[in-house]
Amino acid sequence: MADNINVTPKRVVCVPKGVLKINVLKMLNKKPMSGSELVEEIKNRTSWTPSSGSIYPLLKRLGKHECIERVNREVKLDVKRFTITDKGRDLLKHQERKVKILSKKFESTIKLWFTMKDFNPKLFKKSIDLFNILFELDSWIKENSSLDSVNEAIEALTMATEKMRNMMI
Repeated sequence: MADNINVTPKRVVCVPKGVLKINVLKMLNKKPMSGSELVEEIKNRTSWTPSSGSIYPLLKRLGKHECIERVNREVKLDVKRFTITDKGRDLLKHQERKVKILSKKFESTIKLWFTMKDFNPKLFKKSIDLFNILFELDSWIKENSSLDSVNEAIEALTMATEKMRNMMI
């Protein structure tokens, strides 16, 4: 009887609810973009490609709630580009406050995953420390937004990654 139990989920959710909205609002806060440009930018930044079934309904909802608005069409390409509104900026600020909560949920998920993998406890602790420092590093870079501080962070991460890879050779 146990052989008949289906434990495969119908839909695997890889990105927590609200993450796509925050990212779209952040990108539109920098410059007007089309749906396909948003998808491409997210793919380039994260290696995850949101489906058109995610991005276009989101743009429609954000437009309906007056968080974004359409900018003039480009005559040649007939591209629909969107920009953020003041109401959208307010929503973005509100959503960014939720990021800390989301980060804690993500951290809990990572901890659960490490536990399921039966990680070495000391390695597990240091992995969580590294995870936490990456969030702190992001804030530090934003406060010290010089090219030097970004390059310094990239160099440190590159050296650590190379050292770990070399250990496994």
